[in-house]
Amino acid sequence: MIDVVVHGAQGRMGRLLTALVAAADDCRLAGLVTEPGRDAAVGEFHPELALIGQDRMAAELPAGCVIIDFSLAPALEGLLAQARELNAGLVSGTTGFSPAQQKKLAAFAQERAVLHASNFSIGIPALQMLLQLLARTLPRGFDAEQVETHHITKVDRPSGTARHLAEAYRQVRPGQFLRGVLPAVRFVSAAQPGLYSLTDVLQGLAAGC
Repeated sequence: MIDVVVHGAQGRMGRLLTALVAAADDCRLAGLVTEPGRDAAVGEFHPELALIGQDRMAAELPAGCVIIDFSLAPALEGLLAQARELNAGLVSGTTGFSPAQQKKLAAFAQERAVLHASNFSIGIPALQMLLQLLARTLPRGFDAEQVETHHITKVDRPSGTARHLAEAYRQVRPGQFLRGVLPAVRFVSAAQPGLYSLTDVLQGLAAGC
């Protein structure tokens, strides 16, 4: 059983992640974290768990857990300090890190497994893997092209219709964006220290890891 902590639990994404982890057979929802000073007792935010401030993570959460972080970039330094004390792996979907923060994340990844992605839908990395396989398989000199078709007078591409259709799909299938989170948690819980991507997760699944 993997102990999983949701960092940024009060946000919209944090609530979705909380439900996702709670429904997983091989994961135990071990903690819900918010910014310092916004703690909540059991029953106030979640029926079974207290909501704890980031500054209390190391004191109250299980060592060796995996932290899922979909919060804001300014929270990174405090999160890494607590995660280091917990010897925790990290699955991060937070965006907007500065170059200095990216270096700090990479330094932490020398100690623990870190998977960082801006989108946890598995479709794009799966497509990238297929394209790489295709590129290795096709004979040298094969002329490959990427084609997008619109009428000659179209200025805004992609079309508004395409955007609306995509948004309609996301509203019906909000979990699509998060489909790779649990595979990422399982991967990080067993991985050696390093900075990984969803492609690494899919390659591990393909290899039967």
